[in-house]
Amino acid sequence: FFGGLDQSIECESVDRTSITIPDIQFSLIHQLEKVVRSSIHVVIMSGSGLDLTYIRDSPQFGSLIWIGYVGQSDGLAITNVVFDQYNPGGRLLITMYPASYVDDVSMFDMQMISSSTNSDRTYKYYTGKSVYGFGSGLSYTTFLYSWNNDTSISSSYSILSLIKKTMMSIEFSFDYFESM
Repeated sequence: FFGGLDQSIECESVDRTSITIPDIQFSLIHQLEKVVRSSIHVVIMSGSGLDLTYIRDSPQFGSLIWIGYVGQSDGLAITNVVFDQYNPGGRLLITMYPASYVDDVSMFDMQMISSSTNSDRTYKYYTGKSVYGFGSGLSYTTFLYSWNNDTSISSSYSILSLIKKTMMSIEFSFDYFESM
């Protein structure tokens, strides 16, 4: 399933009053659930956070990829990730809040710390349970590292010289850290 938001929903000078997936897309998702017997894989494109709780928590969804607006090569980027031509490592640069969050914040009060009209904002102050927190993400890269007792190695070392890229993984060698 490919879905998300476009500029009719989020753009400059348009204030959203909801952070959910559009109703028509939820309807399509529910129809897919009725007919698809295997895992459903979801790609969501938006320029901001959405409440993806339903997709995250449903056992019928096998994967979820969120992508921001990346420009003319977004289709190629998504294709490369979906068809295993690129390691989809990454971290969210936003916090994805539950849909009820919009009821807790005022568009007229931009304070970051809670007030009488506002809940806390941003990953730094928000204390509620987010759908996905700032910095959430994963990587399919495998890291291999080993330690030894060689004390003759300098205490200062370039990390780049310790990294060895393999076919679909990166191998780290931390031999000199053992003595520290």
